Amino acid sequence: MGINRLKEYYRKKYHILIPMLILLVYLISSCALATTDDPYTTQTPESGSADSSNISYVDTPDEISNQTGEETTFSFTDSAGREVMLPKQISRVVPSGPIAQVVLYTAVPDLLVGLAVTFTTEAGNYIPEEIYNLPVFGQFFGRNAGINMEALMAAKPDLVIDMGENRSQIAEDLDQLQEQIGIPVIFLESTWDNLGTSDNIYAMLAELFPSQLERLDRLSQQAQEIYNSTINRVAEIPESERLTIYYATGDAGLNTIAAGILHSRIFETLGLTNVVEGVEISNQVGGTVVSMEQLLLWDPDFIVVETQSAYEIITTDATWASMSAVSNHRVFLIPSVPYNFLGSPPSVNQLLGLMWLGNLVYPDVIQWDLHQMVSEFYMLFYQIELTPDQISEILLTN
Repeated sequence: MGINRLKEYYRKKYHILIPMLILLVYLISSCALATTDDPYTTQTPESGSADSSNISYVDTPDEISNQTGEETTFSFTDSAGREVMLPKQISRVVPSGPIAQVVLYTAVPDLLVGLAVTFTTEAGNYIPEEIYNLPVFGQFFGRNAGINMEALMAAKPDLVIDMGENRSQIAEDLDQLQEQIGIPVIFLESTWDNLGTSDNIYAMLAELFPSQLERLDRLSQQAQEIYNSTINRVAEIPESERLTIYYATGDAGLNTIAAGILHSRIFETLGLTNVVEGVEISNQVGGTVVSMEQLLLWDPDFIVVETQSAYEIITTDATWASMSAVSNHRVFLIPSVPYNFLGSPPSVNQLLGLMWLGNLVYPDVIQWDLHQMVSEFYMLFYQIELTPDQISEILLTN
């Protein structure tokens, strides 16, 4: 075969082989792609395929993210020893009563979807509108118990929180309530009988709301600072120079809070003696009744008054005029916006009471810049920025 004919032969073979090689590469690549382990590909076997039992189905990205093993709930052991499953992301909360309402308002105001009790009309001039106008579901326990369960369930809270004293039937009561409403309910012990432990409640809340840790830590530190500063100053007062006090409630001033009950503990913290001792104590707050004759015998150094009507009687009626507190102008109406400084309920608001009453009874020892402290407290705890005039209105110094 001549060289020219040989070249022509290979040229023809080349044109035939090249397309065949391209086709072969394509087929091999297609087979490889068909067996690639693609995590986002769902392969569906043909009906009746002999190998269908060996084919594994692969989830879509959304399904994969839901199967990562990350828990959406966690087990929380409350102060009653109950283990309750809670969502990790708690974004809607309801208080069971007044104590829980005060604490939650200071701790996680943006998460509240309802209230246990209404604010006073006066408080409406200060409380943020979105808090003041929240629906009121009522309180779960106590003498004023009564809740609107339908409205509560319609609000779809993630969690109901109860606070207060640990009582014997608390676990059973909360289990029953939780079953009725189909919403997790927990109890956090918060008696406020020792304001020195007021920071504990914020530590417990940090377990529930870790995203609020920075705020809760600030609240805890401020609460502890107010308490520690107060007791350190009270410690400087000799026992012989400590004073007595009477807490007047009701419209006539003869209802009172007796020594030894929760609402009276703040006086002990301030080195004061509640004169109402040795009487039959009513179970109701402010329900203990005393006679005018007994009160005149006690003759307290100071009188703090809960209502405007009682204050006017005590400061103007001749029957009260012979008492030392009245003649020495030591009768004081308790500030009550948004909550009573000395209690009702006994909660975070009593920290203000330590400063306010401490300044009044022992001004030479307990010396707070009250206007500044009230301004800072309201901003941090209540999210209310006060003007100087508003501070004077709240402190009743206008």
